[in-house]
Amino acid sequence: MSRFIEDDWFDTIEEGLNSLTVEQLKGLVKYTSKKPPTRKADFVSMLAGYLREGGARTTWNKLDSLEKAAVAETAYSFSPRFQEKQFTAKYGKAPKWTAGKGYPEEPSRLCLFFYNRVMPEEMKDLLKDFVPEPAPASIRSRPEVPDEYYGDQVEVYLMEGRAQRELLTVLHLIDARKVNVSAKTLRPTAATVKTIAGMLEDGDFYYPLEDGKVNPHLDPIRAFAWPMIVQAGGLAKPSGTRLELTRKGRKVLSEPPSDTLCSLWWKWMKTTIIDELSRVDTIKGQHGKGKRHLVALQKRREPITEALSECPVMEWVTPDDFLRYIYATDKGYAVARDAWDFYILDQEYGSLGYEGYYKVLDDQYMLALLLEYAATMGLIDVALVGQEGAYQAYSSNEFTDDLEWISRYDGLAFFRLTRLGAYCIGDDEEYHATPVRPQPVLTVHPNLEVTAESNLGQDIRLVLEEYAKKVSDHAWQLDSQKMLKSIESGHKVDDIRKFLENHGKGPLPEEVTRMLDDLDKRTSQVHDQGLARLLKCDDPVMAELIASDSRTAKYCMRAGDGYLVVPLDAEKDFKRVLRHIGYLVTTDRE
Repeated sequence: MSRFIEDDWFDTIEEGLNSLTVEQLKGLVKYTSKKPPTRKADFVSMLAGYLREGGARTTWNKLDSLEKAAVAETAYSFSPRFQEKQFTAKYGKAPKWTAGKGYPEEPSRLCLFFYNRVMPEEMKDLLKDFVPEPAPASIRSRPEVPDEYYGDQVEVYLMEGRAQRELLTVLHLIDARKVNVSAKTLRPTAATVKTIAGMLEDGDFYYPLEDGKVNPHLDPIRAFAWPMIVQAGGLAKPSGTRLELTRKGRKVLSEPPSDTLCSLWWKWMKTTIIDELSRVDTIKGQHGKGKRHLVALQKRREPITEALSECPVMEWVTPDDFLRYIYATDKGYAVARDAWDFYILDQEYGSLGYEGYYKVLDDQYMLALLLEYAATMGLIDVALVGQEGAYQAYSSNEFTDDLEWISRYDGLAFFRLTRLGAYCIGDDEEYHATPVRPQPVLTVHPNLEVTAESNLGQDIRLVLEEYAKKVSDHAWQLDSQKMLKSIESGHKVDDIRKFLENHGKGPLPEEVTRMLDDLDKRTSQVHDQGLARLLKCDDPVMAELIASDSRTAKYCMRAGDGYLVVPLDAEKDFKRVLRHIGYLVTTDRE
């Protein structure tokens, strides 16, 4: 028999009562109005008989509402043990287990149903005759967010459509070879983050650009997340330190972004490209002893995703209520198996292993996943306040009072599951996406000149400069040499054509169409057949003999006076046959 069964499982009421001391049994007898016996066996027999003969119902009727909830939750639970963490999350606090102020503390009336916080199976069956099953835990939500929260102005970001547009912007930026990452960590460089932030709609959440300068006291969120997301999803990969689109990444440029975002989220569930907790700089110990206690990333993300799928669609939820729901429904969510090696400010007094402080770990990880990734991918809309104001809602440790905030994610005051989120991870089987139509901001002229409106986005400007020479602030000249270079790096003529059609006003001029058709022909008439070895024969006659010999001809071809070309994949066979007829290939050395 396992230790769990020995310590936490009682079949009968007698087994449970026998686990108590005589002093504990004496404390329970006072609730029965019976004279206490002297022997432990008699205590057990008397209390068991009392409970079976109507005493359980009588005691139940005298409990307060919180105590009744504790009895009901355990009676209908798979576990025999009172689940304090889940109960406190659902009801706000735990019931009292002791009565009076004396010492030793006497058990409360509630302890007639629990023995060392464990309810016997017989007791469960007895209680189900008159104790109603508790209502399941639910997520508290609201249709609207307040204008202010903790005295700070609330700013709402509608992310569903924004994410679809930003995904295409970032992919175009990568295609223009403007996204660099660390070769070791794969994280975007500071310059790249600044570039992406400048292209995001209204800038990043807490990373505003003012006159081209970044506020050094605020941190990137979406601008950091996008390069990580597209790498994790297989849409881009580093070539040195520069990101390049993969074949899949180039393909999704012409596919519905909503479907791509759904795929990216499920790819993110399994990625190990980054631990989101590592972005919470104030939590120390992550790379030391604490690392061995961290729960696997997928096991952290899955409970959050499951709870997110159960949120009411288009209803606002606070992160605190969301975390309480995760605990209350016992989804098995935990960031670390042991939190003692994680700390804030001070390793000894700031340890997150103290009772209740593990919530800082769970809370900060959840905030990072929601704001940096779920929101960036459009699964949730978010309502943000200044980090200082929101900090009051999430601070649960007195030793964090010296901090203005714990992390860049503390400003998340409310979020709501979008229709895209419900489609990706919830029960919605259909999603009618609003097409992300490019704005017609270009005019393509018959003389191959392209002029742009003054509000031309930086992402469109970057792509345009791949294909055309800039002649003024708002004018470019389509250039065949630039186009050839772009096609050589992986683009297709059709990519150029679609870009001009999608962003141009009206159909393309005939002259431009003719230029692109001609370019398409010229770029498809010379084919790469792979690498080959160039061999030189001292005597041109010898080269002719080898090239025409039936034994060697199938492995080589003539390449000018006295030269032979041998494909690399045929080199071994060529040398073998050449040796058979009496010749060798030598390497000239100085």
